[in-house]
Amino acid sequence: MTDHYPAPDEHSGEVYGDAGADRPEAPNSAPLPDPVPPAVAFGHDRAALPSDATPVSADAPYVPVTQRQSQPGHHAHKNELLYAFGGILFPGLVLLLMGSKKRGTIILCCWGASVLLTTVLIGVFPLIGTYIWSVIECFREARRQNEAHGYVS
Repeated sequence: MTDHYPAPDEHSGEVYGDAGADRPEAPNSAPLPDPVPPAVAFGHDRAALPSDATPVSADAPYVPVTQRQSQPGHHAHKNELLYAFGGILFPGLVLLLMGSKKRGTIILCCWGASVLLTTVLIGVFPLIGTYIWSVIECFREARRQNEAHGYVS
């Protein structure tokens, strides 16, 4: 019952890994690079290791990428009224998601402080002011982004 597989002998090429050695290599084939990089001892420089990096093509021009640059055509029109409504539901959070981090954080902190102060009835007026400020800023930011990407409303 245990003799399912034959034992390897010296004439068995498949077992020893030389199967297909008598076949010629495919034309225009290059040897594949080693998928496992060599180990580096602790404290030794990695730059001293041989590198098989693929060279960059000289045909492609170098285009520096700035921090706020994005690919063209990947911006959708933002509905200003929808974003203003989002400013009512989530004051400051909509601005954070739209990329205006400083104003979004300030509005979110003012909203949180106003909510805490409403327990003593002092924060009702700042809470209303924060909601109004959030709606106006979300509307303006949506309009600003639309104009920056060529959408005229």
